[in-house]
Amino acid sequence: MATIRNITCPFCSLLCDDLSIRAVRGALRPQSNNCRLAAQGFAAPPPPREARIKGAPAAVEQAVNAAAQILRRSKKPLIGGLGTDIHGIRAALRLAEATGGMLQHKQQRPASHNLKVMQARGWIMTTLTEVKNRADVVVFVGDGVTRKHPRFIERCLNAPQTMFLKGNGTRKLAYLGRPAREEMWQLSPAPVSSSGATAAATPPASPTIWPCCAPGSGAIASWAKSGCPRP
Repeated sequence: MATIRNITCPFCSLLCDDLSIRAVRGALRPQSNNCRLAAQGFAAPPPPREARIKGAPAAVEQAVNAAAQILRRSKKPLIGGLGTDIHGIRAALRLAEATGGMLQHKQQRPASHNLKVMQARGWIMTTLTEVKNRADVVVFVGDGVTRKHPRFIERCLNAPQTMFLKGNGTRKLAYLGRPAREEMWQLSPAPVSSSGATAAATPPASPTIWPCCAPGSGAIASWAKSGCPRP
């Protein structure tokens, strides 16, 4: 099978759209611009497609009828998982409304934390494209951003081109915590991608790193008030 290029990776919220994929002995293998999440995700066997009733394969019509019977007997059904697109979510909402049920997404717990913050303090959001093109100061709260989003620094902070910044050397980066080792590699003058290879395009300069180890020390606030000077 020929290599398919410009594939979008669905295994984290970065949705990197520059992967190259090739089928090797029945498994999909990223060939370039991959990370460990992409390698694991594409290598995993696909879930079974057939409908099942109590674990046994069944025709789709039989499974739908069995599910309808369960829902008719239910007083407060819970519809969970919800790993689907917008059409699937709308269908789940209609089903919950018709049956008096509830919805709970797999990521409900972190989403609830975000809602509590929004209720208590308000919420300001942006897009990854805005971060890449406009953010001249980026503050990390905590460490290990690359554990769940391995290519965030590579794609958003060390991007070889931006629309409004004069090179990544003008971007200032502060850590409320300490950068992980993998993050330090990606912020080096010759950034290393999460797959272990040197990135194809080296940015003009690496961002300035301010390790702030004591959250209560006011280091970030003092730095911001002083105009974010370089060390």
